[in-house]
Amino acid sequence: MSTSSRWRRTLLRALPLLAIIVVALVLRIAWLLHSHPVPVADCAQYLRLAESLLTDGSFSDPTPTAYRLPAYPALLAALLLVHHSHLWLGLVNVLLATSFVPLVYLLAINLVPDGKRAALIAASLCALNPTFVFFSPLLVSENLFVPLLLLSLLTLQGRRGSPVSRALLSGACLGLAILTRGDGLFYGAALLILSSLAARRSRDRLLAPLALTVVVAALVLPWALRNQQVIGPGAGLSTSSGVNFYYAHNAHRYGWHPIAESDLAGLGELERHRTGNALGWEHIKASGARDLTSGILTGTRALFFTGGHYSIFWATRAPKDPASGRFPGRDVGGESRLRGTISPFYVGLLPLVALSLLFLRRWERVPWLGLAGFVIMNWVCYAIVFWGKARYRFVSELVFCVLAGACLYELIRWGSRRVGRQRA
Repeated sequence: MSTSSRWRRTLLRALPLLAIIVVALVLRIAWLLHSHPVPVADCAQYLRLAESLLTDGSFSDPTPTAYRLPAYPALLAALLLVHHSHLWLGLVNVLLATSFVPLVYLLAINLVPDGKRAALIAASLCALNPTFVFFSPLLVSENLFVPLLLLSLLTLQGRRGSPVSRALLSGACLGLAILTRGDGLFYGAALLILSSLAARRSRDRLLAPLALTVVVAALVLPWALRNQQVIGPGAGLSTSSGVNFYYAHNAHRYGWHPIAESDLAGLGELERHRTGNALGWEHIKASGARDLTSGILTGTRALFFTGGHYSIFWATRAPKDPASGRFPGRDVGGESRLRGTISPFYVGLLPLVALSLLFLRRWERVPWLGLAGFVIMNWVCYAIVFWGKARYRFVSELVFCVLAGACLYELIRWGSRRVGRQRA
């Protein structure tokens, strides 16, 4: 077979996936051009940090800070060297968010033996998921975090190279993911276990997790040392962790509420972080198991069983009104109808995810454990340790697309076989 024939054959095989990627990209660009999102709240802070990196080389807002992690602002700073247009920044985020689709395809094809159709269904669900479409043009760290995290998982599932070399590459992706969002540390626990399970020789089962850990530490520790020197002892990777720990464990109100209305009012960044941690632990010790269980149930419900309208909400906000302290809405045509697509799509995924448990024996063990590990650690992070809300299930929702696509494939195949037997 000639080289040109092989290329044509490869292209024909790839056409269905390419078509899904194109649809995903068109939907996301169309939403970008229709909504013209304005950077507000988290998005505005990421942009300010990027501008600070460009102007004076410091990570400041306006004073040195460790509230956010550096990777995503660094990416925005690089993009600002090309152009300062919000449309340009949104377009690059759209491209990053579109990369979710082929990554979900690869996760599904690793999961289901001979599962190209299952992978195409999963990729389609990811491409059409309204949450991913509406969130894609925003200046949010998830758009960089998710590709890095999924690449870390996919690398461990690969077959090229030794388990140790795959662990080294996986660790590099994970380290960058942690420098994008701190919750990457929790997913790292699942990846450590997976790196050992994916190895066949006993020596590699020890060396692979060690290699992964060393690379992650080499990437992450310099940032922790910077925070120790610049912000102060106890800053850790991010001073937001103490605040979020307090939001999950206090006697007044679960979840986010204005700092001015909390026990952290009037404190500086580092002291707020330290006090939040201290008050959270005091509450856990004083409240007992019953109250802790109640908090976990509240976090679980908020994380997995609430609407995900945050994606379209932040895409349609104007800058904060100083008088009310709120972000007023902008006039974006069709917003209410588009908003109505979010919850039904997510609710439709959940039964398929539950049904997917019926097919576990048919699927590859290591890929399944990796996906399950991500969902479990997402729950541990945002229903037990920190406070939960719909935005924080972002990684789990991607996993749900993989499982729902694989389940739909199995159900279609089962139905086809049953119809075939009846006709025979």
